[in-house]
Amino acid sequence: MRIKRSIFALLNITLLILLSNSTFAQSDFGNRCAGRWKGTMYMYTQGKLTDSVPVVLEVTQQNDSVFGWKMNYLSKKLPLVKPYQLIYKGKNRYQTDEGDDIKIDGYLFVNRLISVFETEEILLTSTYELRGDTLYFEVTAGKKGPSDSEVRSYNMGSLQNVLFQKISE
Repeated sequence: MRIKRSIFALLNITLLILLSNSTFAQSDFGNRCAGRWKGTMYMYTQGKLTDSVPVVLEVTQQNDSVFGWKMNYLSKKLPLVKPYQLIYKGKNRYQTDEGDDIKIDGYLFVNRLISVFETEEILLTSTYELRGDTLYFEVTAGKKGPSDSEVRSYNMGSLQNVLFQKISE
């Protein structure tokens, strides 16, 4: 009987440790992304590579739950800077604040932050995934296709992706 209680107590302690580590991991995504990252964004339309542009991502901690998330597109034709904020909202929920009252919810699963949203009848999926020393970013976009059933498909028309390498803390 004493052995069963000891095993039960050990299992409870182990579960508490795992849960606390899981919560910490969920809230720590911004910290783990902090720094300067560099890569090349590849843009595909209808499955074919149509363009590429060098990109620098700068992630800075602003407070415990808010991170500056600035994407610099280093195009020679049309350079662009997109400053966002990544806000930790609790559990596995984050929110990207793009400014102009545009806020997009995202959900963290292990090392992958996923956002699915619709604008102007276009469905977009955006992901950031920490892969060891790299950060993979991908956006897909598509429009609703015809449906003959209760399941609706989307015609995925474009994909953009970057495999970032960290260049500084």
